[in-house]
Amino acid sequence: MEPVDRNLVTPIYVKADPDMPWPQDSVFYLVSNGGMFLCRNHQFFRSCAPAPCWPRELARQEAFMNLKFPKIPQRLLELTVGFFDQVAAEHRAEAVLLLAWDPADQRVHLVVPKQRSTVHQSWLGNRYPIGVHYDLPTRRKGEWLLYGSIHSHVDGPATAASYTDRSDEEHRPGLHVIVGRVLSREPPEFHCEATVDGVRFRVNPPDRVFEGYGRRRTNVPRAWLEQVEIDLRSFYGKKQRKDCSYDDEDRSAASYAGAYDDSEDDDRSKTDPVDAAALGGLCGGPPQLPAPQDPTPAPGERSEKNR
Repeated sequence: MEPVDRNLVTPIYVKADPDMPWPQDSVFYLVSNGGMFLCRNHQFFRSCAPAPCWPRELARQEAFMNLKFPKIPQRLLELTVGFFDQVAAEHRAEAVLLLAWDPADQRVHLVVPKQRSTVHQSWLGNRYPIGVHYDLPTRRKGEWLLYGSIHSHVDGPATAASYTDRSDEEHRPGLHVIVGRVLSREPPEFHCEATVDGVRFRVNPPDRVFEGYGRRRTNVPRAWLEQVEIDLRSFYGKKQRKDCSYDDEDRSAASYAGAYDDSEDDDRSKTDPVDAAALGGLCGGPPQLPAPQDPTPAPGERSEKNR
């Protein structure tokens, strides 16, 4: 039985076999799936107790993550912000896009999953975003690799990820971008983090993963907007409506509606403005308060009720 390094004053053994012979050193460390243990062979006893700390003889190691993500093309980033802007302006709702890598074409694509965005509406008709939920597409062999996501905080700040964001992304290693102040700033705020094994690393500045940003684009594909369902909640927590249809159809990333890459014509003058009536059909706008049923009569008049 050999220790990991004979140069250490206190040897360290790794227990990879449940029947491993017991080392004969007077004091040693034992690493197992239960943690690090400090063990002793004393004249009057043999012991194995949880080590209060790691051996100080070991060199220090910090957590790190060296990024090799492909940069998001400027056109795709500008189109992403345009998509978030239209959803936020019409519904005050969050939205999400997925980042995909095509190993065959060596190109970044945007994938628009079916998503349900929950919005709270107060009794005064004011709307506030709550969150967005979506299902990850199934990846088949040889198809695109999902490596991250971009989601909006509507007009909230693009601060560090929320508890919900962290929970959603804990077991999804990759690049995660938050876009904030979508309605009030141009350019909006960007916050980028990379995650792996439950640890988050801040990506700063964002141009480490962006090719650049000029201004948001307005030619958002209609298919993207049709992927967004609005779940409007009333002041009392009851659902008022569900806009658009939602199904759990299993699709691969490459076949998702609205899959988009940077191979499109880059002429910004060729826009495809979204029809306002079509968007109104998606959400319908804030409801109007009903007219009073018994208005106060003018001075000198009586209502029918009082006659």
